Amino acid sequence: EKLIYERLEFIENGKIAITYLTLKDYAEYSNDMGDDEGLVEMIRDIEDVEVAVLLKEKEGANGYKASLRSHEVINVSDICMLLGGGGHRGAAGCFVSGTLEQAKNKVINAVKQGLKK
Repeated sequence: EKLIYERLEFIENGKIAITYLTLKDYAEYSNDMGDDEGLVEMIRDIEDVEVAVLLKEKEGANGYKASLRSHEVINVSDICMLLGGGGHRGAAGCFVSGTLEQAKNKVINAVKQGLKK
């Protein structure tokens, strides 16, 4: 949990919050990680955050699973559809190929498009 907050980046005046977990993190902290599903919701609940993003590296897949959450003002399902994923208005996901930087850039650009709507 601490790792998530240490890596947290705020974009667009704090409207977008993004963080990540790598396979190395899971190997090192597997006992402490437990269920990581609640983490993205905790990020979403930070003041002023409209879209929270958690990128989780996927083994053998050369990419990251992106979990997006919002307070339903922003439709994260539409954002994930831009990246080949989907879900619900307030909770959605997709797979983004590439390195961490490439995945972050793809997701951030999609979220920025979603914020404009």
